[in-house]
Amino acid sequence: MKMTPMLRQYLDLKEQAGSALLLYRMGDFYELFFEDAQQAAPILGITLTRRRQNDSVDAPMCGVPHHAFDGYLGKLLNPSFDNRFGKFTELDEFLLPCLGIVKG
Repeated sequence: MKMTPMLRQYLDLKEQAGSALLLYRMGDFYELFFEDAQQAAPILGITLTRRRQNDSVDAPMCGVPHHAFDGYLGKLLNPSFDNRFGKFTELDEFLLPCLGIVKG
């Protein structure tokens, strides 16, 4: 999987979160990746998908829209789960020029 700024930030946050489920805000969704996605998808009653690159399977993932998050949150607010929340704060360096944005 390509190491984008988003993935780098996610992995840094996940390292800090340890075994806690990390719900990572990306745009309009809270996303979970890798083992967190595999654990949370059945609890939340959502589909586990996979991010693909060049027709190879890279990473299990699942997510919920931020506007519907309160409805899912109760399923995770359980003493047996530890949760953390993160938010993507940097646009991918390859996306910036497409948006006409120059980093200075």
